[in-house]
Amino acid sequence: MVSIINKLNFLLDLFLLFVAEFLEFIKCNKENLNIMKSFKLENKKTTKRLLIVSLTDNYFIFSIESLFAKYFNLAGYQVYFLTNPRNRNATRTFLGVGGNMIYHINLYLKNFAKVFFTTVAFPKNGEELKHFTYHGVNLGIGVYALVCRRFKVGLLDLSDRKIRKDVEKFLSRSIVYLESAREMITKIKPDLIITNEKGYASTSEIFGLAVKEGVDFIQWVGCPEPNALVFKRYKKNNTKDHPHSISETTWNKSIRESWDEHIRMDVDKIFEDGYIGGKWFNYNRLENKTARITREELVKKYGLDPNKKIAVLFAHVMWDANLFYGSDLFEKGFEEWYIESIKAMAQNDNVNWLIKIHPANRFKHKMENIKVVYREISAVEETFGFLPKNIKFIYPEDEINPYSLFQFIDYGITVRGTVGSELPCFGVPVLTAGTGRYSGKGFTNDSKTKEEYLNKLTHIETIAPLSERERQLAYMHAYLFFKVRPLPFSSFKEIWRGKQQDAELMIQDVGEGDDFKKFVNWADKSVEEDFLNRI
Repeated sequence: MVSIINKLNFLLDLFLLFVAEFLEFIKCNKENLNIMKSFKLENKKTTKRLLIVSLTDNYFIFSIESLFAKYFNLAGYQVYFLTNPRNRNATRTFLGVGGNMIYHINLYLKNFAKVFFTTVAFPKNGEELKHFTYHGVNLGIGVYALVCRRFKVGLLDLSDRKIRKDVEKFLSRSIVYLESAREMITKIKPDLIITNEKGYASTSEIFGLAVKEGVDFIQWVGCPEPNALVFKRYKKNNTKDHPHSISETTWNKSIRESWDEHIRMDVDKIFEDGYIGGKWFNYNRLENKTARITREELVKKYGLDPNKKIAVLFAHVMWDANLFYGSDLFEKGFEEWYIESIKAMAQNDNVNWLIKIHPANRFKHKMENIKVVYREISAVEETFGFLPKNIKFIYPEDEINPYSLFQFIDYGITVRGTVGSELPCFGVPVLTAGTGRYSGKGFTNDSKTKEEYLNKLTHIETIAPLSERERQLAYMHAYLFFKVRPLPFSSFKEIWRGKQQDAELMIQDVGEGDDFKKFVNWADKSVEEDFLNRI
């Protein structure tokens, strides 16, 4: 804050935040009684402490985290929950199972004065915001991502008054959150922190400080396979790694092993079960209604030249968590990559160009009641007025099963999307525009500069299909990614109640739950970065 007006705005923001917390908490709720009654925590006075950061009211997330709490409690941990009264269902569930409650808003109220009476020089532009640090912790990335999500854009123009006002508000909050995280970690001295979300402002501060202070930090996330979770341990050396990524240690051990043809067979079955059998993406219903298509049908549907190769740019969701993983060739993020790629594609009429808009857009627009057109479309309209004539969109509503495309397209383009671990298994070269997940592992076409990457697009038809060894590396990575990294759970079942994701408990007693015990044993006793479900 650099002015009296900003300080007054900060006070108003504090008041509104407090009111919002109070009003949400007093609303009626439906408690998750199954977990609350059956899995109460024991009051353990031990030196081992677990902090669960849960700033959401998603039934599935807080139900799973309540079960984490119980099994860590059985392993000798005192459990602390960080939540907010606004998350009334999560709060009452955590109160029901027991444990030590910490309220984010209370910490905020205690620490806001440290910011109110501090002068902070706010970033002048988006690039400065991304690199904004406070007491050695980067706060800017979390704020940048949060404001992008709020405005549903991929780039932030801080000269826009509305955007700058939001940035100032959330950067002020982020500084308070960091001071609150410092107080909490100093007081609790957790041995382990677990959370589902670590990137956006309000949780990124805890993540940044924990890594800086050397506190063990584990993120848990979902994966394409239903009823399965992936776990990643973070330290100073891997803060930008995707939770699904394969660590260098895991990768080097795997590629030293002799090639086993069963890996190819297992991965092929995984793809068929996931894309054709409809097992994947139950968590966001991405592919359930898609249909297979032949090359001839695709050519006819989009008016392509049957004599030319087909290159597909697999677009990312522009505003969804695009700053946390790896590094980008294009400093301004996915939207700059997208627009500059289209400019290069427009210069090359030697191939058929398709842009596949990410299917998650349709789901996210529906869940968040977003009425505007997909950002991939509006960004093209704002830049070009219309899509260059030699490029066609594949819309989510076209309902084309991507497995069909894998069979016959010639090239894929992404920054670091999942497709980069899938297409190479089919011998299809994938051009990347950033690091993360799988780059540098020998089966993707990576570039060191954006100029190198863009030049490849203008001559993409000259790139040869992958060799057999490159395909083997791709299969090995896919095997680790899709089969070894996820932990399948039989103790719960993912369900949907309208738009609300939930977990149905499939066990009756804590003596069951071998899957939870397996995770807790790794988290408690291992120092490895990747949880590996080796059988």
